[in-house]
Amino acid sequence: MAIAAIVVVAMSLRPGIVSIGPILPSLIHEFGMSHTTASLLTSIPTILMGVIALPTPWLARRYGRDPVLLLALLLIGVATLLRAFSFNVSELLLSTAAVGVGIAIAGTLIAGFIKARFPHQAALLMGIYAASLSLGATISAAGTGPVENVMGGWRVAAGMWCVVSIVAIIGWLGVTMSERGHHSIVPVM
Repeated sequence: MAIAAIVVVAMSLRPGIVSIGPILPSLIHEFGMSHTTASLLTSIPTILMGVIALPTPWLARRYGRDPVLLLALLLIGVATLLRAFSFNVSELLLSTAAVGVGIAIAGTLIAGFIKARFPHQAALLMGIYAASLSLGATISAAGTGPVENVMGGWRVAAGMWCVVSIVAIIGWLGVTMSERGHHSIVPVM
């Protein structure tokens, strides 16, 4: 179950960034953005992934890994959905920043979880994690444009990726409940 959860969490960490590329011309047209401003839609999350990763271990120690990770996944999902309802550039950039914060926190915590939970298979599972990141990026890059064309706009194409975050939250709740169940079992002597 933990490996499946790692896969779905990893797959949820790239659509919020990668799905912007295919709909960027529509965003530029609708909001009248310059190319410089439009570039912030991919650079803000990337910058935040580096900056926010630094305090993430402290957050996990202070509030617990699972609650912080679940909150980060929720942030990604909500911000992705809110981005689809943005009506000005400020809202678009703010929701993009929230996506970046969530990705930074979740990515850092998943990598730490893999190394702590699977110390002897860490390299293999980090490979699965990296492949899942790539799979999420590929699916979102390939799927966003066609959805925009079929559904008649960028909003559905941008917002639909919140579903992946919902699946990741459900997967991680399963891991959380499973770990609590294992810790609550007291051996009988």
